Amino acid sequence: MPNANNHRLASRFRLISHYFYHSPQVAFLSAIFLLALALRLAITMNLGHLPLSLDEIEYDRIAWNLSEGFGFTGFFDLPTTYRPPGYPALLSLVYWLNGADHTQARHSGAILSALWAPLTVILGRLTLDDRSGRLAGLVVALYLPLIVYANTLMSEHLFGVLLLLSLIALRAFLHRPSPGRAALAGAILALATLTTSAFAAFWAVLALYGIWRGRRITGWWPGFICLSITFFCCYCHGPCIISTKRIA
Repeated sequence: MPNANNHRLASRFRLISHYFYHSPQVAFLSAIFLLALALRLAITMNLGHLPLSLDEIEYDRIAWNLSEGFGFTGFFDLPTTYRPPGYPALLSLVYWLNGADHTQARHSGAILSALWAPLTVILGRLTLDDRSGRLAGLVVALYLPLIVYANTLMSEHLFGVLLLLSLIALRAFLHRPSPGRAALAGAILALATLTTSAFAAFWAVLALYGIWRGRRITGWWPGFICLSITFFCCYCHGPCIISTKRIA
């Protein structure tokens, strides 16, 4: 029986190796992600014990209250709309799984930050060419400020992933417009909007651009789906945007 299991594992390893050997793009994406992740985890493993500061404290409080079942509340357990819900919701999941361990939470930020590198490669390849995408991905992976910033509990880690995914989805939609691709692009844009209020104006530019480009091939319907989904989440996110601007 152990021999059979070993043979099965060896077969799977050969299959994966064969896939990577014949898929250099996938191999490069995996390698650049691991490189970015190693550099960021080196920071969080050594500096993850540092105390929280400024915005990190508010994200931490909201996430902890969510994980404990107190709802979207801040200090003194009062409901708040000052912070967008996306990142605190993700951080609360980390706290629910591991407890209020800031080092583990920073590790999750390092993983999200490392995803920027392969996603940048994909976006650069779709927008320009393969060489430009690889160079851009390497810059993101090795850029020291981004490596150090991974040791923070900030929404930019999640927002960066969603922003890059939304741009990739929009690019795919413009390449071959369809209602399904429009819905996917709109959904990711909506999630990005729910992560930071700074994206509230940018989504409209991207969605309207998608409508303008896609209408020539499939009419207005796919772009309208993209715009509607994003606008719906922007509407739900409205109280946070308004309260943030008033306090600022």
